[in-house]
Amino acid sequence: MDQRQVRTSRRSAIRFVLYALIILFVYRLIASFASDDKAAPSEDVPTPKDPAPHLGDNVKGAQEQKPKAPPITNEKPEVDLPWYPKVSKLTTAERIELEQQAISKARAIAQDAMSHYNIQGIPGSAIKTAQEAKEFYQKAQCFTQGSWVYAPHERPLLKHLQEALYSKCDKRYAKGEMLTDKSDWKVRPDLKYIWSPLDKTQCPLRPIDKSKWCKMLHGRHILLVGDIVQFQMHELILDTFRDGPVVCYGELNCKDHTLCSGPETRLRYLRNDLLSVVRKNPETTEGKPHMRVVQWPWITSNIVDKFPVLILNRGGSYVPDDEFRDQLIETMKNIRNVKLDHLIIYRSTPIGHPDCDSATGPLASRPTESELQDLPYRWGDFKRQNMIAKEIVEAAGGVFVDIAQMADLRPDGHIGGHDCMRYCIPGPADAWVDVLYNMFLLLE
Repeated sequence: MDQRQVRTSRRSAIRFVLYALIILFVYRLIASFASDDKAAPSEDVPTPKDPAPHLGDNVKGAQEQKPKAPPITNEKPEVDLPWYPKVSKLTTAERIELEQQAISKARAIAQDAMSHYNIQGIPGSAIKTAQEAKEFYQKAQCFTQGSWVYAPHERPLLKHLQEALYSKCDKRYAKGEMLTDKSDWKVRPDLKYIWSPLDKTQCPLRPIDKSKWCKMLHGRHILLVGDIVQFQMHELILDTFRDGPVVCYGELNCKDHTLCSGPETRLRYLRNDLLSVVRKNPETTEGKPHMRVVQWPWITSNIVDKFPVLILNRGGSYVPDDEFRDQLIETMKNIRNVKLDHLIIYRSTPIGHPDCDSATGPLASRPTESELQDLPYRWGDFKRQNMIAKEIVEAAGGVFVDIAQMADLRPDGHIGGHDCMRYCIPGPADAWVDVLYNMFLLLE
């Protein structure tokens, strides 16, 4: 056999070995897929899932020990949500009695807790006596008692310059209703209503004058504290005072913003859903901050000293009345322990409106006690707890701004989808800043 034949024979042998290896590899690959298919569970057998990473170890253990889910039936299962405990429905009379008792108890405990501070008038304002404070509180309620009036004629609207989330309604309108809108003023329907106080002679809503507001603030910086809805107040104030956007990395990383110059007045927002007095945001068992209810520290001397005006809200994280009352009293005591001369403004918490995407306009009257009880997530308890907060805030020499009286009437104009608490900007919440400005006029 010559050399050429030897080389040809070797090449054939090598090709044979390579083809055999390739065929073996393909066979093993196909066999592997086939075995995976056999091992895969059927659709009727539930697959175990890892527990959500944000749950604690005790919850994870409970999930691992869960029995197999019962077979699916046509019967509608009873809702049993751990964050929404069942309560028996009360009559209207029982609800009113419960509210009156809660208010009376809060008034007595708050006045006793604040008595040793000897607060006269409203600290941080021109109101210096108890009689002047009483007259102010009576007049302040007038601003938020009224109705939404249809006003389809063109007028200036608040221009939103910050987070894009709040312009969601405008984007929906531009893609849908605007194409068929035959009215002269082509804006969303929810913008064609204005807030009108019941007694316009006693409490007219004067239009905002930014330069006058800056003079009233006179270099006093503003600290906003509360939940994610309170962050909307931050956006509204910035849109009112500024002509351009500011840099803000969401509600957890927002820095100071200048509102006025000469003297400079700044605004800062800190998120604390409970207005708690913690020195450190509570941690989960994994050692990470607990972010389902955010509690960034804020009552510290290096923060409170710099902000003589506090605009607060206790948020929508429900706790029983006694716990709500005691926590808010503790918060007010901590503020007054640090600063007796700070101006405290507390914004009430409006209800959410389920299925807000279907709302087409304002309500003629606030929901009844029966309707409030039907709301999810204990939203129906906000009305009573707002009244508890009013007693505590006023006992501490603060100002209670009851914007819930206005917002509870507006199921329309919400961001929508899964967010039926916050509103788009411009929208119904613009009136919150109008009322706040007129409160400052009274205070000064």
